[in-house]
Amino acid sequence: MSRLLRSLRRTQSKPRQLSFSVCLPTEIQFSIIDHFEGDILRLRRLCLICRAWASHAQLLLFGEVSLRHDNYECFLALLSTRDHLGRSVLCLHISGWRLWNEPKLCILDSISLATSLPSLHALDLSHINLAPGDVAIESGLQWSLISKLQIRFSKFTTNEAMITFIALFSRLQSLEVVQCRIEVLASNARPGALQRRIVLPEWHLKYLAFGEFPHIPLIDWMSQEPAELRVDHLRILSVGTDASALNGLLRKIGGQLKHLELPELTSRGRGQQVALSIKPCVVLSTLTFSERSSYDRGHGIIHTLLDIASPSLLRTVCFDIHLDAGYRDTLWEAIENVLIADGAFSALTTVEFRMSGIADGRASLNKLLTAGEHAVFLMKERLPILEARGLLRFHFESAPTNAEQVNDGRVISDDTQRSSKWPGQLWSWMLRQKERRQFSTL
Repeated sequence: MSRLLRSLRRTQSKPRQLSFSVCLPTEIQFSIIDHFEGDILRLRRLCLICRAWASHAQLLLFGEVSLRHDNYECFLALLSTRDHLGRSVLCLHISGWRLWNEPKLCILDSISLATSLPSLHALDLSHINLAPGDVAIESGLQWSLISKLQIRFSKFTTNEAMITFIALFSRLQSLEVVQCRIEVLASNARPGALQRRIVLPEWHLKYLAFGEFPHIPLIDWMSQEPAELRVDHLRILSVGTDASALNGLLRKIGGQLKHLELPELTSRGRGQQVALSIKPCVVLSTLTFSERSSYDRGHGIIHTLLDIASPSLLRTVCFDIHLDAGYRDTLWEAIENVLIADGAFSALTTVEFRMSGIADGRASLNKLLTAGEHAVFLMKERLPILEARGLLRFHFESAPTNAEQVNDGRVISDDTQRSSKWPGQLWSWMLRQKERRQFSTL
């Protein structure tokens, strides 16, 4: 038998394969891709499927970019060859920890000269080193489009260099300055030591946060400059023994401040030169006590609540408690008496407890209860009046097990957990179907 006949017989004997194709609307496909935001490996694979998927996956891949000393040159080279990727960058993280002792940070100088990031609105800087004369300080055109600025663990040569750099961001809506160093501290304690007057932009900040000091010159500059400053949410991570600078800032912004977040506060007269006063916050609607420790027994909370003008417009009081920080020793009964006394907080609608961590090792009342359930039971028992009025709310920011994912004392159902898995299951099914087809490549 000839080869041709054998080939024909072999072709006829093969079973007929049915073709099957899946066609979903583009909007649904993009909605499924959105669920993989943050999964870099999966998004890179999706870029190789087809052009439509690549364009949308690149928006997620380059929406948030992190630059270090070892990859910023590759990023700048990529922007020079594919300028459309720069339009996808919304948030930029720059870390220069390897260049801490260098005279200036070349990463920030290079990005400040780039004009290919028109959509950039958030900038996160850590371990940077800025000095007068740097391109990043002298050029403010690029930074005028930023609406969110975060500076952490950085070093500035002088107070003037720090204030000059922050003043370049004229359209800020969110500002956070945490643990920054000033190289030259001599005769730079107050704004009067600045060599020239730096004008404060007319900011309307939705969020403002201060961490460890020395940030006193920055706070003094913001409070003493005649330009208008409005803040909706102020978070203070550290007060120290002298809160005069923060009190000056509260006198300026307290008339419009809606949300105030305070750290652990010691009681008055215990080593404090000037205590923090929140009396200027007359329209405060939310007060949060965060960064608690096992040494805080609630005295600072009580003095702060007594500092609020009566009658108060306060509607929400939040407590961040750690299950392993001895929260049981806090004077919760005394705090409850302040909240319900004489109608001073008649507008109060919610007392929220944001719990995190694990149990501190003490014996629980019931071995069948988890650490979170035990904490909820204990707080309801110690705050009976607030519980009877229906004001208590409980929220777990992080939990080690599914049993401790509690909201208002209830465990999240299994149906809710299964519903969060459907995007991945549907996407896996679509990939299996599309593997049978011939895809176009980039």
